Amino acid sequence: MPPRTGFTRLALAALCLVAAAGAAQAQSIVMAGNYQNFDVLNNTGAPTYGFEMEVRGVSSKDLTRIFPSNFEPTVIRYGVGTATDFPGGVIVRWAATYQPASGTWSTSTPVPLSLASVPGESCWTWGMPTTYATAGCEHFGISTSGANPTSITYRWLVRDPANPGTLVGNSTYVNIPAPVWTVVPPANPALPPVVVAEVQAPPAPPALYGEAQWVKVYKTEQQAKVDLIQLMGDNHAVVPEAAAQVEVGWSLLQRDPPAAAHASATP
Repeated sequence: MPPRTGFTRLALAALCLVAAAGAAQAQSIVMAGNYQNFDVLNNTGAPTYGFEMEVRGVSSKDLTRIFPSNFEPTVIRYGVGTATDFPGGVIVRWAATYQPASGTWSTSTPVPLSLASVPGESCWTWGMPTTYATAGCEHFGISTSGANPTSITYRWLVRDPANPGTLVGNSTYVNIPAPVWTVVPPANPALPPVVVAEVQAPPAPPALYGEAQWVKVYKTEQQAKVDLIQLMGDNHAVVPEAAAQVEVGWSLLQRDPPAAAHASATP
């Protein structure tokens, strides 16, 4: 991973928070770092042709660096990213270029051999240049001044089958929680301010119904009042077994979600 330009202890604290948040839900290792400097594996299962960050809470004028503007553009295959403002935020995109004559793209990020770990120094050419071409990972990042992102969505870019020459965001997002920074002025002006970096945990998945099963129901009807003791299998006067007297139906048997089950049990 490239040197952490402008990194502070607070940024390192945010990195720890990011790692903790990701470890709770990730089934494989996809990224390492935070939005300023991070390595990310191609977890789409197919070659990708770029990457984008949908950054809310800042605009392009707040960006002081888009990797690799502080290095040579060739340290990653996509060069320096571009910034495009939208209401409430900015899209930062690193992308291959389309070759109309051949109908191909200038470059792509291959599928990694494994998602078990992020080979950081293999994600750019200044680290391990001999393995970068096949590592299946990239290094990206941005820096801001005067404002901090309130939320960031990360996506790999894939070809749009309906529009040749166009890239779209992959539906599988990369989860890299962005810290929210809060500066609390000290009661004693002689002391430094207290800076807190917080990462909001992702919402819990919605409660789901249990596994559904079809159940075949056999029913017979008895008009007269009977006692429980009479409902014995060998009491054919009350429990007939003739096929013509048996009603058969199908019912769906499925456990309600916890909240729904609680609600249905509440008067």
